[in-house]
Amino acid sequence: MTKQQLLDRVFDPKLRLFLSADLVGSTAFKSALRSQPAAGGPIRLEDKAPFWLKPISRFFIDIEKWFMHEWLLASDKNEIKFDPGPAPETWKTLGDEILFVKDLTDPYQGWLAVAAMMRALKKFRERGRNSGIDLVAQGAAWLAGFPISNSEIAFSAMPQQNEGEIDPHISSLLLNYRRLLRYYEAKEADPLAANPILRDFVGPSIDCGFRLANKSTPERFMLSAELTWLLGKTESHHKSPFSKFPLRYGGLKSMRGVIAGRPYPVYWLETMMGDDFATAEDELLNPHGARNWDLVTKHAGYFIDREKSLHHPHVAGNSAGFNQMPEHLKLAVRQLRDTFIRENDLFESGQRDLATRKP
Repeated sequence: MTKQQLLDRVFDPKLRLFLSADLVGSTAFKSALRSQPAAGGPIRLEDKAPFWLKPISRFFIDIEKWFMHEWLLASDKNEIKFDPGPAPETWKTLGDEILFVKDLTDPYQGWLAVAAMMRALKKFRERGRNSGIDLVAQGAAWLAGFPISNSEIAFSAMPQQNEGEIDPHISSLLLNYRRLLRYYEAKEADPLAANPILRDFVGPSIDCGFRLANKSTPERFMLSAELTWLLGKTESHHKSPFSKFPLRYGGLKSMRGVIAGRPYPVYWLETMMGDDFATAEDELLNPHGARNWDLVTKHAGYFIDREKSLHHPHVAGNSAGFNQMPEHLKLAVRQLRDTFIRENDLFESGQRDLATRKP
């Protein structure tokens, strides 16, 4: 990979979709008393391992397997004939939550991934019901734009071996972008090898996504405002085969740290399609919750327009009405890239006093 291509990987605008699957009730489940194995017979591994480990490890294995299966299945069918792009990747786990990320190069990829995750969660719910294990899962999804509104952050996988890498005068920003170049270089050279650099994602959209995920329930797959708008707009451009999932709106709620504490719209997809009791209960609890895709999409669009810190998602290179990147963001991306190149060139040429600014 050339230096120019590496710079593109780090600094080109990207829209990423994040998806969460989280176990419900796992803390209480792990704290419950364990029944003793019956006397006699062979000793099994599950008799010696923590009693909660088998069902919880099953969650991670099954969600990952079923999510990928549903993604590939939907990609093969692809009734709209768009490019599904690479499959989502596992981002990380947090306790009993597993997170995935996908770079979007076509807006319909968002539908594909969200539908695949919802179907994977449904399979997990059905498996638990049939096996008698009292564990269910809930999900959420959100969008984040890079590299201005949100950022990638890089750090060493083995810090004890990289002590000499950090110049005492280098700025944290310059070091971060240099490490991101190394991350993408190593990933391109051998995608399956252990990368010496670890990458994570930070920013207000990531924070908002986790706040929304905390509001999820097994019946409600939470969506960010930007993702709601994107899904709705793709539905209006072409009749999506995934739009059978009912969309609901639950009003404006304040979430700590999100858009300075101002009320944020709560949108979700119903996950209990086909469950008459769950559907009836949702209608009783939310009698005025909007179900009309066009109406909810319009509402999400107006909210994004109203909030200066938000902007409509754009998919670089896409021509279906989603490629209109705001001019101020285009300028910010160019300036960020150009400034990094200038300061990195100075640093590498030995003029470190001119290239670095602390902290």
